[in-house]
Parts: sequence; structure tokens; C-alpha cells
Amino acid sequence: MKCMVIDGNSIINRAYYGIRPLTNREGLYTHAVFGFLTTLLRLKEEERPDALCVTFDLHAPTFRHKADEAYKATRKPMPEELRMQVPVLKEVLDTLNIPRYEMEGWEADDLIGTISRKCEAAGWDCVVVTGDKDSLQLITDHTKVKLVSTRMGQTTTKDMTPETFREQYGFEPIHMIDLKALMGDTSDNIPGVPGVGEKTAMDLIQKYGSVDAIYEKLPDIDAKPAAIKKLTAGEDAARHSYWLATIDTDAPLSFDPAENRVQEPTPAAYPLFLKLEFSKLIEKMGLRPAETAPADAAPDVTVTAERITEESRAREVLELFRKADHVTVLALPDLSGVIADCDTGADTALSAEFFFERYTGDWNALLNALFAADIKKVSHNVKDLTRTLLENGLNAEGFIFDTALAAYLADATSGKYEIGQLFAAYFHTELVKPAYLDPDAFSLLGDVTAAEAAFHSYTSAVDALYGVLAPKLKELDLWDLYATAELPLCRVLAEMELAGCRVDKGALVSFGEMLSEKAAALEQDIYNMAGEEFNINSPKQLGEILFGKLGLPHGKKTKTGWSTNADVLEKLRYEAPIVGAVLEYRQYAKLKSTYAEGLLKAMDPDGRIRTRFQMTVTATGRLSSTEPNLQNIPTRTDLGSEIRRMFIPAEGCVLVDADY
Repeated sequence: MKCMVIDGNSIINRAYYGIRPLTNREGLYTHAVFGFLTTLLRLKEEERPDALCVTFDLHAPTFRHKADEAYKATRKPMPEELRMQVPVLKEVLDTLNIPRYEMEGWEADDLIGTISRKCEAAGWDCVVVTGDKDSLQLITDHTKVKLVSTRMGQTTTKDMTPETFREQYGFEPIHMIDLKALMGDTSDNIPGVPGVGEKTAMDLIQKYGSVDAIYEKLPDIDAKPAAIKKLTAGEDAARHSYWLATIDTDAPLSFDPAENRVQEPTPAAYPLFLKLEFSKLIEKMGLRPAETAPADAAPDVTVTAERITEESRAREVLELFRKADHVTVLALPDLSGVIADCDTGADTALSAEFFFERYTGDWNALLNALFAADIKKVSHNVKDLTRTLLENGLNAEGFIFDTALAAYLADATSGKYEIGQLFAAYFHTELVKPAYLDPDAFSLLGDVTAAEAAFHSYTSAVDALYGVLAPKLKELDLWDLYATAELPLCRVLAEMELAGCRVDKGALVSFGEMLSEKAAALEQDIYNMAGEEFNINSPKQLGEILFGKLGLPHGKKTKTGWSTNADVLEKLRYEAPIVGAVLEYRQYAKLKSTYAEGLLKAMDPDGRIRTRFQMTVTATGRLSSTEPNLQNIPTRTDLGSEIRRMFIPAEGCVLVDADY
């Protein structure tokens, strides 16, 4: 049986400094907790422990502090951003059913040492997880130390057993205490013997094994006279340092490894992880809500769900909508189904369901009425819905709120603005999967009941988000920006997407042919300079030619061969003509494949390219362009700029370039 004990302070400290700062929507720093849990998952996968626990230091002084005021006195205080995450981590561990141990007057190291020895006494193996080398003294045949280190956001571990320790240090693990007694430890402010450094201390412990043995043989030990003099004068410091560095393995801790067996998380884990916005960890840990909660209206509101099939009833409902403060609308991507929610009284609401297949009246007339200006609507991703409506020749007016756009304004760095993600973040509750978006959701192959239920649930969620986000924008003083610039822009961008950009197809084809000719000529020049034919697009083959055959300088070999990226080749541009030719060849090849050919593929039959403008992607508030991306057309080279000439105005129009 195996018990894994984790040094909580050590691992969360490394996670804090190893991961870029993260916060949830409430402004709580979470990166140290996230890093700790990520490390924990990996450790559990590697070690498969039968039991698991975590130890922590307490702020109160320990017996060492009371005996020596200088002990750890030079340590900097814990950063506030880390300090606030420690109680959060403890709460997380409690919800995960992971026992934690802390004891006033004792350090976490002493608890770890005590736990390791109690495990051994019970016939268990123990794995100590820490980033602190102090624990190496605990290594035995049944206790190993897993040393954790984090660099550039990458966490690595090294298993330290009696064999690996002896291989690295040249003496037994228990004598790590003797090493510290001689050389001291600046991080813990353990003095050691003044003037004796790590090299001298290592040499002495490797030769004599312990502080006791060294002092028994003084002054006849094999060391320089200056070192012997320092050791003689520093004996008291060495003995005191030995005591400070020794982990107490007999702390008054009640511990039984069998009582720390790995358990399933508690139901409280799921809502806590939602609050912390650890969506990936929820998935990795398989956390689930106690009961999947749909985004229904408030408990004191009675919601009537009604399937509208008759034109006469539709007219009545539309008239109800016109009088409402707002109507929350969600539509299927192909407009074959719409759900519209609105309050019908102080404690009643209507959730009206419209489906093309079930509606006996004029479907387009219904949609035109619903999306007219006289019905004030709240929706999600209004720009995309507007484009679809306009594309079908329908009204697209009366939108007063877009929950996706509002959530983006409230937190432009989140990058996640889907309904389910937003609802989880703001209400700490997970919605059912959006089954209504499945291609076969409402076909004979789909689960229509589940799809309809999800459709209603997500519409209700949008309404709930409206109730949170509208006041939040006002609180952040963003309402005017939202109402006067962002929301009206939805219609403008939808119309721009539909209009598209006119492109001179003939010029683009000619440009592509010219690029092909230039690339072919350069290809032959490169073969001549190399003295052989090879695949210029293969980094491996190109590297062998440049650095192997031609012997150019500054070559840098990776696991897969020589590096031939743009930075490397730019440094070699003037070392040999072949390098400049390769760079020029790459330019022609990229322009041809990405732009000359890529833009032709994206062109519609009417000679226009219709991109998608994304309003909620960049953290700066700029738009981004996709399918295809028209924002990355090169301008730094004359050839790249030529591509911009391919975009032309319609007959009788001009292109205007405006900036501010």
C-alpha cells in the first residue's frame, strides 16, 4: 500500500511563481490553486496512491522559532496574492475529500516526517511530494521523496530514493542533516559553520559521514588547516544548526494511513470549481453537479411553456410581446425554430415555442413580425442572428441587449462567451448540453424531447444573464459605450459581412501565375547553388544542405534536425546567396498558397469574399476577421501590398480608408 503526502506550502508556492496570474470574475487570484491542482492530478496519475493527504505550515511560531529567534527570520513575507489563495486551496481540498494536516508549534516538515514514519510502521510505503530538499533526510527503503520544480510554467519531478540520493550526493540520505549543519541554509537562516561552503561540507560528509565523526577526529581530519580552524571555532554553530535542520519524526500527530484512503470528491466540489472558473479541471476530475440544474426562471415565477402552431394564437402572443418590457429570443442557426420568453405578470411568464415544421401559418411573416422594431428583444450573439435574418430577407430590428457582447465588455480577457460558460461563471450552475444545436436534434434520428428542453433552458439562461449583465455594465460605467457603439455595430457588421469585398479575379489569377513562375525560377537557382535537388520545403533536408553540406555558421540542431526558421535564416542572409534565395522562395510560395490560391477558394460566384467579423475575440476591443482572415494580408513588402490592389470597389463606387 502507498500513501502520498504533499507539502502544501511548497507546492502552492511553486505554482504561484510558475504560472501567470489568473483571476475569476470576482477578482480572486486563482493561479496558485490551479497550478497546485494540475500538479496533484499528474502526481496521482504517476503514483496511483492508495492514500493521500496534504500538510501545511501555520502562521504561529514553532518550537524552533521559540528556541532561536533568527530561524527563518530573513524570509520575505508571503505575497498577498498568494496568501489569499491558501484558504481557497484548503477549501478545495476539503471538497475533494483530501485530508490536510497542520499543527500549531510544528512545521509541515515535522508532520511529513511523522507521517512517513507512521506509514512505515503500519507496513505502508510513503511518497513525500515537496520542492524542499530538507525532506531528503527522510528517504528510506520505504519512503521516497518526489522533488518538484517549476520553470517557465513547466512542472517537473525527480524521484529521490536511497539509490538516486547516494548517486547524487555520495552518502546516505540521513546525513543531509549533517551537510546542512556544516554549510548552513540561507533560506531557513540556519548558520552552519562560518566560512564552510557547500563544496567543503560535501567533501567532509562524503569522507567522514557525520558531524559527530568529524568532530571526533578533529584536528586530524583530511582537510586544509584553514577549514580545520573554522570547524574548531564553529562547533557550537554546527551542533545548533544540526538541531535546527533535523526534521522531528515524532510529532504528537494522530495519523493512520488507512484513514486517508483516496475518496471521491464531495458534492460541494462542483459548485466551488465553477466559482473558481476551473472548467478544464471540472472535466479532468469528472466533477458533476449533485443534480443537473436547468436555467429555469426564479422559483417564485410560474413559467408556461407553449408550442405555438396556429396563426391566430401567434398574433395574440406577438401582441403580448409588443407590450412586454423585453422578450428573450433564441433561434436555431437555420431559423427553423425560435423560443421567445417574456413575463406575463408579477409571478408568471410565457415561454413560446415556434417551429417551422409545426407552424400552419406563414413562417416568414411570423419571423418578420417577431424580429420587427416594435418588439424589444434580448438575445445572444446578435450580430450572427442579424446576418442570418438579413440573408433571408427578413426584419432584424428591435434588439436591445446582446448577452455575449455584454459579457465581453465586462471581461474582455476571458475568451469564453458561450451561454453555458457564462451561466456557469455567473450562477455557479452547469446547464445541460446544448442538444438543440445538434444537426439531427429535431429530426427522426434525434432526441427531440431533450433538444426542446435544452432549447428552453438556454433561452431562460440568456434572460438570467441579461438580469446580471445589464446592471454590471452600468456599474462598470460601460453602458453608454455598449448602447451607442457596440450594440448598433452588430447591424453594421452583419450588413458588411453580407455585402462582402469585391475582388478582381483575373488580376488574382495572373498574380498567382507570376508567383509560380518566380518560385520555379528561384527553385532552380537554389538547386544550382546547392549542387543537387532536394525538397526546399523540408526543414530537415534544407538544414542538411545549409549546415551539413555548405557548412554555414550559427547552425542550431533540434531533436528533428537543423533549425531553419525565419530568424535563423535572416542571420545567415549575407553569409551565402542561397540563403537569400530560400527566403525569397518562401515568400513567393506563401503568397501563392495563402493568398493567391486561398482567396480564390474563398470567393463566392459573384466575385466577392465574405469574411466573418468577430466582436468578442481580441482583448483590446478591436475586431478580428475569420473565414477568411482579411486582416493579415501583408503590407511590409511590395509584393504583399500588390494583393491589396486586388480588392476593388463596385461599379460607380470608391474605397475609403478611414482611421482616427
